[in-house]
Formats: sequence, structure tokens, C-alpha cells
Amino acid sequence: MWQKAHLKDIPVLSQMFFEVLEEKHSYVSHGEMQMGITDSTGKMISGAQERWEHYIKKKIQNRSRQYPSLVLKYQRAGRIIAFGIFMVTDDDWRKFGVVCDMVIRKKFRRHGLGNQLLQKGIEWFADLGVEDIYLESGKNNHSAHHFYQKQGFKQISCVFKLS
Repeated sequence: MWQKAHLKDIPVLSQMFFEVLEEKHSYVSHGEMQMGITDSTGKMISGAQERWEHYIKKKIQNRSRQYPSLVLKYQRAGRIIAFGIFMVTDDDWRKFGVVCDMVIRKKFRRHGLGNQLLQKGIEWFADLGVEDIYLESGKNNHSAHHFYQKQGFKQISCVFKLS
């Protein structure tokens, strides 16, 4: 069942997030680099876990009505097997939604959890009146790109970083 994550879930969410980064460097996008979690090769930077746990704590505790965030988890037999992070922000013109992360344990992928999770996020955005939804993905994360395209997302840009 999908439910909101709690502060007590942070160690498990963190472990899952970093397992994905270790398993698949293609997951790394500019978000992880901007947060100081990885370098451009996907290598962890010292203090990465503490920074990410601070980030997820802020997302879970967020009670902002103007810029809310939602962290959902899926548990089976008392074990978290998937989670997603969604947030609302703006660009001084109008609000938009951001799918920040979707993480599913490897052995539970391709069972429809990604579809369910993304739909829950899209429904949450719709309930808030948010129509534009964006996400970013690592440049070589082709399986995720294919998944998002099947869900109706279109690639609209490329991100560059001065090296």
C-alpha cells in the first residue's frame, strides 16, 4: 500500500537511494551533482549521505501550502520496497510539479510499482491544480527514459555543466 513516508523511514530510504546510485551510475543527473552527492562521473562525494538525509528530512517535514512536497513509500510485509519524492515549485510565473526521485528495489521492478507511484504523484499534482510536471534523468538512464516516455513525458531539453 502507498502511504506517506515518515522521519523513521529515512535510514531505509537513504539505503535504497544509495544502492541505486551504486548499482547504476546512469541514474545520476544534475540534481545529485547540485546537491553535492556525486561528481559528474557518478562517484560519491564525502558527506553525500548526510546531505541527502537532510534533503529527504526537509521533504518529509515540509508543511508549506505554497510549495508542498510529498514523499510516498510502498511497503510489502513491513519492508519498504519503493518510494518517490514529488514537489511543487515555481519560476515566478506559475507553479509546476517536479518528480524528484522514484526508487524501486531491483527485484520489484517491472511489476507495475513505477506506474502506480508516478500516477499517485500525478494525481497529487492535479489535486493541487498543478498542470505542468517536469523531471530530470541521468543522460544514460535509458530504461527510465523509455518508462517516462511511455507515461507521456517528452524530452524537452538537455542540461550542460561547465567543467
